[in-house]
Amino acid sequence: MLESKSNVGFKASKTFRATVSRGLLTAHRWWPGARRLLPFRVYRALARAFFSAEEEFRAHPHRRWITDQMLPGLAAERPARVVFVGCASYTWFYERYFREAGSEYITVDADPAARVWGSDRHYVGYVHQLDQWMEPASVDLVLMIGVYGFGLSDGGQLHDALVSIHRVLQPDGVFVMSWNPDTSSDPGAHHDLHGLFEHGTVKGFPGRQAFEGLVLDFYRRRSDSGHVGGRPRLNPD
Repeated sequence: MLESKSNVGFKASKTFRATVSRGLLTAHRWWPGARRLLPFRVYRALARAFFSAEEEFRAHPHRRWITDQMLPGLAAERPARVVFVGCASYTWFYERYFREAGSEYITVDADPAARVWGSDRHYVGYVHQLDQWMEPASVDLVLMIGVYGFGLSDGGQLHDALVSIHRVLQPDGVFVMSWNPDTSSDPGAHHDLHGLFEHGTVKGFPGRQAFEGLVLDFYRRRSDSGHVGGRPRLNPD
């Protein structure tokens, strides 16, 4: 049976991408400083074209739910300013949903190399530093997916992160946090979450959406917790 032209073209496209990817990886391995010769926007475009894991990301049910339901649903509310914490090769396209809604989309990651997957306004640093970069009550939505348990641990680190998120969120602002039940304890047991945020249905989404290997919790900022104020703001990297 003959293959359709579109199917043959798709396979050729994937083969080309794979060939170029291997070439770029080899060049980077033997000449790691080569990427510094490229303008950042060019380097980012190449990385997104050839190293994006968008297709692999959608192979998991919880990730399909994030991209097909959660992100479009939150973007439909047209938040003025969105902060996404934790950038990777499978998250860079999240920006599309909010840009199309007219939102300002800001990304944060502690790994300098993750900047290539971030937005134009990107901060290299930790989530507990949010209130150093942004005005109090200036953010409508904070998304922290794949961070708790993977660089951000329970205890003091989580406390500092939650306080900082609370400070930058608008009254009644939304905070979405993921965690892996196989590797992390339930953050819902942390007393700061209940003191700073109200757990429950947000924008039509249940307070907790559980999948195998990932749990998403939805919170709304409490306005009566007393944790307010800020610190001197820094410029983005």
